[in-house]
Amino acid sequence: MERKEVHAKRRIMKSDYKYLRAWCMMMGSFPEWVEAQVERAKRENAPETAVYRNNDGRWVTFDEVKSHTARQRVYVIVQSLK
Repeated sequence: MERKEVHAKRRIMKSDYKYLRAWCMMMGSFPEWVEAQVERAKRENAPETAVYRNNDGRWVTFDEVKSHTARQRVYVIVQSLK
């Protein structure tokens, strides 16, 4: 794979599931955990705005987060990922 293709693939990988990535960053998760959660979200066809997976297996979306502070923090992080 050429260098350009590798960089393009990395950009694509970082642009998916931004809300999930932002939530994990807000929670202080390790990068390996973040990538594992993104891969799981892909496998399970989670909504693009998913932020975490409940114990019952349901993906909670950004719109369902009730804490104004958490929503604000996630939103700011998402904007920085663009």
